[in-house]
Amino acid sequence: MPLIDDRGRLFGRVNVIDAALVLLVVVLIPVGYAAYRLLRTPVPRLEAVTPQPLPYKKGEQRIRITGENFRPFLRVTVGPADAKAFLVEKRDAAEVVFGELPPGTYDVTLFDYAEELTRLKNGLTIAAPPSLPVQIVGHVIGSAAGLAPGAKLAEGTPAPLEVIAAPKPDGRGALLRATCNNGPCAVGGAPVTPGRRIDLHVAGSANAIGFVVDDLRVDGIWADARVRLFGLPEVLDLMKANDVDIFLDAEVAVRPPPGVTGAAVVRSVGPIEDGGGSMSLSFGQGLPDDFAGFSAGITGSVQMPMKGRTAIISIPVERQQSGLRYRKQFVRPGSGMTFVTANYLLRAWIMQVTPMDVAPAIGAGQ
Repeated sequence: MPLIDDRGRLFGRVNVIDAALVLLVVVLIPVGYAAYRLLRTPVPRLEAVTPQPLPYKKGEQRIRITGENFRPFLRVTVGPADAKAFLVEKRDAAEVVFGELPPGTYDVTLFDYAEELTRLKNGLTIAAPPSLPVQIVGHVIGSAAGLAPGAKLAEGTPAPLEVIAAPKPDGRGALLRATCNNGPCAVGGAPVTPGRRIDLHVAGSANAIGFVVDDLRVDGIWADARVRLFGLPEVLDLMKANDVDIFLDAEVAVRPPPGVTGAAVVRSVGPIEDGGGSMSLSFGQGLPDDFAGFSAGITGSVQMPMKGRTAIISIPVERQQSGLRYRKQFVRPGSGMTFVTANYLLRAWIMQVTPMDVAPAIGAGQ
C-alpha cells in the first residue's frame, strides 16, 4: 500500500491535512508550555524581615525584606498601614519604608494593586522602647542617715532605687534614680507622684526614712537657666510655674513614662516689667473691587510696647564638645531660647546657667 494514496490519505486511512494538523498541535503543546513558563510573571514570596524585632522610634521606619520574585510597583502594607515606599534592591531583597507604628506584632503583605500576592503572618515585631531611668526629686522628713550617693534602697521595681544625691542640711534636694518600666512609677506598690510621701529603707537599717516627692523627671543632666523673656504683656502673663515646653517634641524618640517631665519646665517666674523697647508690626491690604482700577492697596505698621519677665527654667541638657545643648538649642549665657506650650510661644535670652543645687532665686541679681 502506498504511503499516500490517490485520494490524499495517509496509509489509506487518515487525510494528510488532518494528520498535519494533529502533528502541529502535538508540537505546539510543549512549545506553548515552555513559553508560558518563560514569559509569565512569577508570583512573589516573602521569607523574612530584618531587623527582627525592630526597635520602636518616632517617625519614619525602615525594614529589609527577603524572598523571591520581587519587582517594582508592588504595594506593601505593614499591619494596617500602607508603606510609603517599596525599594527593590534585587529580585530577592527590598527595603520597605513606613510611618510610625506602636509596639506590637504585624503582618507584612505584598499586593499587586488590590490583589494580595503574599503575606508573612506576624512577620514584624516592633519592640517597646527601653525603660527610661527616672530621677525622683524630693525632700527628707527627719533623719537622712544612710542616704549617701550610690546607696541602694530596698524599694523599687524592677531594680532597687539608687541614691544619686544626698539631701542638703535642710533636707531638700535629695535625688533618687528609679526604673519605671514605661508605666507610672511605683515604690512599695504605691504610685510615686509629686506631694506624696514614701518610706525608704536603707540596707542594714531598721528605721524608715520619710521622703516627700517634689518632682519626677527623666534621668540625666539637668541645669537651671535664669532667662529674660521678652514679648507682649498679654503673652508674658500666660507663663506660670510648672509649664512644660513642647518645642520640637516630635523629635523625641523615646517618651518618658506618664507623669515624668522630659522637657524644659518653668520653676518660677518674676513680675512683668518694662522691656525698654517696642515691636513693629507691619501689614498690607488690597483695596475693594471699587478701587481695582487704581491698582492700589493699603499698608501700615504699628509699634507695640515690649515687656520683659525673668524666669528660672529647669532644662535637661546634653554635654557636647561645643557646650550644653537642649535639643537643637545651646544652653549658655548669651544664647537665645524658644519656649513653647500649647497656649503660647515666648523667646528668651539666657543670662545664667547653674546646677540645680545652687540655682538663683527670682529677684537675685536683677
